Amino acid sequence: MIIFPDCRPVSRPMGVAVARIQVLAESVFRKIAAGEVVERPLSVVKELVENAIDAGAGEIAVAMLSGGKEMIRVEDNGCGFGAAEIEIAFQSHSTSKLVELEDLDRLLTLGFRGEALPSILEVADIDLDTADNNEGRGWHCRFRGGRMLEKKQVSCRRGSAVTVQQLFANFPVRRKFMKSDQGEMRPVAAFLENAALARPTIAFSLQHNGRTVFSYPAAANLSERIYQVFGKEFLDDLRPVDFTSGHFSLNGFISAAQTGVSGKGRQFFMVNGRPVKEKTLLAAFNNTYQPYLEKTRSPVGVLHFNVPPSQIDVNIHPMKLEIRFLDSQRVYQFLQQAIDATLGRPPRPQAVAFNEFSQPATVNGPVSGIDTTAAEAP
Repeated sequence: MIIFPDCRPVSRPMGVAVARIQVLAESVFRKIAAGEVVERPLSVVKELVENAIDAGAGEIAVAMLSGGKEMIRVEDNGCGFGAAEIEIAFQSHSTSKLVELEDLDRLLTLGFRGEALPSILEVADIDLDTADNNEGRGWHCRFRGGRMLEKKQVSCRRGSAVTVQQLFANFPVRRKFMKSDQGEMRPVAAFLENAALARPTIAFSLQHNGRTVFSYPAAANLSERIYQVFGKEFLDDLRPVDFTSGHFSLNGFISAAQTGVSGKGRQFFMVNGRPVKEKTLLAAFNNTYQPYLEKTRSPVGVLHFNVPPSQIDVNIHPMKLEIRFLDSQRVYQFLQQAIDATLGRPPRPQAVAFNEFSQPATVNGPVSGIDTTAAEAP
C-alpha cells in the first residue's frame, strides 16, 4: 500500500496505526548508519586491521575477549596519529585516503570512506594509545558515549593501540543477534588468515581469551607465508604462477594438475592487495581447472592480481570485500591463460574462453576463502 504525505490511506490492516513521516532523531539515525558498517566483532577487527595496514604497519596484533563482544584490541607499529589528527579521525567522513571522487580511480589503499572509527565509536567504548614519533611521546584518549572524555600525554611506542569495549551495549537490538564466543571468533580468524596471505611481509597474531590462536612472523615471501599458515604438505602440492599481459599481472600459487582438495575453501584472491569476493575470478579459476582435476577435487589458489585501479570499482559494499571489474571478460581470459601457461596447456581460442565465461559459475562453498559465515556456530 502506498501512502502519500497529504492523503489519507485508502486501506490498512486492521488495528495498525498509520505513522506520519518525520525526521529521525540524530541518536537514532547515527546508530542505524553505524550498524551498516559495524555488523559484528569481525567488522571492528577488519576496519582496524585495514587502517593499520594503510598506516604502514609491519606488525599487527589482535586480542579479543568473549569473541570480541566484551573487548577487541588491535595494536600496530604504523605511523600513528598526530595530536591534532585524533579528534578529526573520529569525525564522520574523515580520511587520509582520498580528497575528491576521482581519487577512487587511483585508489590503492584498503580504506577510503572515512566511516570506520566514528561508526565503531557510535556503538562501543574506545581507548586509544598512539604516537607518531620514535621518541616515546604519545597520547592516551578515552571515548565514552560517542565523545572524547580524556586526552593526556603518555609514553608509548610509535603506532596505535585501539581498544574497543562493550560492543553494542547501547544498541541491544544488534547485540542480541551476536553468536557464541566461538561463532564470533572463527570468522575473525578466517579474515586475519586472508589478511596474512595478502600481506606476507606483515607479522600477524591473534589471541582469544588470553590464548594464542596463531602468530605468524613477517615472511620473506608468499611461499613462506603459505607454509606458516597451512604447512609443508599443503605447499608441496602447489605450483608457482607468474603471468603478465598488458597492464595486468598475476603471481601466487595454484594446484598442480591431478591434485586439488575437497571443497573450495582454499581459494584466495587478492586484487591490488585487497582480499576480495569476485564471481568472475571464482568462475574462471574453477572452470579452467576442470580438465586438470578429477571431478571430486577442487583447485587451491593463493593469487595476487595487480590491475590499474581505474579498472575496478571497490565502492560496492561497506565491508569492501566485493569489487567490480570494468572488463570482466578480459579478466576471465587473463586468469584462464595464466593457469594454462603454468600447467603447460596450449592457449585456448578466445571464442572458447568467451563461451565458458558466458555460462553461469558452478561453484559451491566459501567464496575466495572469505566466507565468514560458513564456519560459524550459533
